[in-house]
Amino acid sequence: MQSRIITRFEELQDLSGEWDRLWTSNPRRQIFNRFDWSRAWWQGYGASVALCTPVAVANGKVVAILPLVRHNHRLTFLGEPGSDYNDILCENPSNPDVLQVLLEAVSNTSREVWRSTTLANVPQHSLFLCLLAQLPSDWRSRCVISEGHLCSSVILNDENREFTFRNILGQKEPRQHEKKLQKLGNLTFRHIEDRAEIRLHLPTFFEQHTQRWALVSGGNQRFLSGQSRAFYDALVEQLDPRSELRFSVLELDGRPIAYHFGFQLDGKFIHYKPTFEINLWEHSPGQVMTRKLFSYAESSGVNEFDFTIGNEAYKHLLTNHAERNFTIRLYRPGLRSLAEREFFSFRQRLAQEQSPGYVLLKTARERVVSVREYIQRKGLGKLLGKVAAMAFKARHFAGDDLLVFSQCQEVSYRLDISPHPNLDLALGTATLGDLANHSINQPDILDPAKLQCARARLKKGDVVYLTRAEGKLGSLVWIGTRNGLTPFELGMDCHIPFEKPAAVIYDIWLAPHLRNEITANILRALASLSHRKGLDAWIFCKREDVFLRQSIEEAGFSMRYLVRQTRLLRSNQTRTESVILKACSPQNVESDLGLIESQR
Repeated sequence: MQSRIITRFEELQDLSGEWDRLWTSNPRRQIFNRFDWSRAWWQGYGASVALCTPVAVANGKVVAILPLVRHNHRLTFLGEPGSDYNDILCENPSNPDVLQVLLEAVSNTSREVWRSTTLANVPQHSLFLCLLAQLPSDWRSRCVISEGHLCSSVILNDENREFTFRNILGQKEPRQHEKKLQKLGNLTFRHIEDRAEIRLHLPTFFEQHTQRWALVSGGNQRFLSGQSRAFYDALVEQLDPRSELRFSVLELDGRPIAYHFGFQLDGKFIHYKPTFEINLWEHSPGQVMTRKLFSYAESSGVNEFDFTIGNEAYKHLLTNHAERNFTIRLYRPGLRSLAEREFFSFRQRLAQEQSPGYVLLKTARERVVSVREYIQRKGLGKLLGKVAAMAFKARHFAGDDLLVFSQCQEVSYRLDISPHPNLDLALGTATLGDLANHSINQPDILDPAKLQCARARLKKGDVVYLTRAEGKLGSLVWIGTRNGLTPFELGMDCHIPFEKPAAVIYDIWLAPHLRNEITANILRALASLSHRKGLDAWIFCKREDVFLRQSIEEAGFSMRYLVRQTRLLRSNQTRTESVILKACSPQNVESDLGLIESQR
């Protein structure tokens, strides 16, 4: 048996017939290991990697292929990222010599070619793990196996089929969400089987996925990459959309509100990439889509509904079977590789045991990363200033003055907020999807935590107003109807009741290069919008925020209350006092504040 390393994809493509022959002979074959999948992946990611695929040949016939690529001196499976199940292509799964020959070919390459090998998403019943278990001990000792993703699925057979589908399709919550969506309009579900139409839908599919994951810290923003988009375009071209590729859409009055990009092969439906419109989050179009997919699975006679990798909570409510993927790390012979292997094994044991030392090390690393990102965004000087201010307050005392303003309905302004004709600004409401789109280019303003907060505010009925200048975010202001100002909103231990419901303007963000020009105009416009709804407008700011305070006064607001909070730190105790006093007039704010201080 001989082996060679293929480094050109054209040469590998010449072996596509042999590849498909080996793939077809595997009784547990997956669509992720098919050559059409690998060809599509190469069209998307091939420019950023180098092929390094060992092939074993016996008696002039290819008997095994281990599809690998090299990226930054690291070997991974061809198909990673993207492939949820990876494996070797092998003619005789009972002969471990083929795997040893392939691994020897890889090990004999120079250290300049690769320094580490990480083979992820290897299923527990894969040919690779089966052959690896039969290798000599010296080879097994050079491989470190660690647990990877849990893979949940629904196994369907004659005994449980009827009961399983009745249980899943009869779940109360998805049915309720489907009825709510049906009340909003005509709700339809279909598989798109025309390649040209699928390509028309892909941009919206990408956008929905990007918006959804913008709300998750460390989320999978795969489709911000042109490589990922090109990969999915290629999958549409390589796979048959009438049988293998299942591109599904849930539409409300013809508008796509959820998608699913999945596959179907050998009686198995593969749940791969779902998306939904986040502006309809509370109606759970994603759950409705999953219900529709199970209804399709029932009618099409599939025997397994595979959710592949991921440990999302909703999967546990549906599945009846789970298997585990594994990650194999291959090390070279020698003392250096031995030290690397032992260090990795030590870290792995600490992680599994969740020891205090590991948790402390992980927390320290996350803090270092957070500080480094803050310095990159704001600069070292701002970080040092912030630390010094916090230290001073902790050492001595901290006091805050909050000024509360209002504007009655008699005052009315125009809605044009542009300070001069050359600056094109428009004030308009925004959806959660709009905010998610802006977070991609301005993550420091709209991070995942703020987007989750925005989702809660929108659900409560508050409205966010945006201005855009030259395609970028110019301002972001929230407004909501209240019966009073609560401690949660003020950040102080006090409550200011209103005589009647009023609009509260809060959480104001302004682009630094526009704030001097548009702040007062925006506040005037929002006050006018509130008046048109029959509501007084209220707003508050900290006393030390001189610019915002001056803009509020310029916009015609009158000061109504001063809220003072003093925190004295003595003997690890905190004493909080809140004082609410009416100001005499907006023209004498400073004298009012002085009067209050003398009274205290």
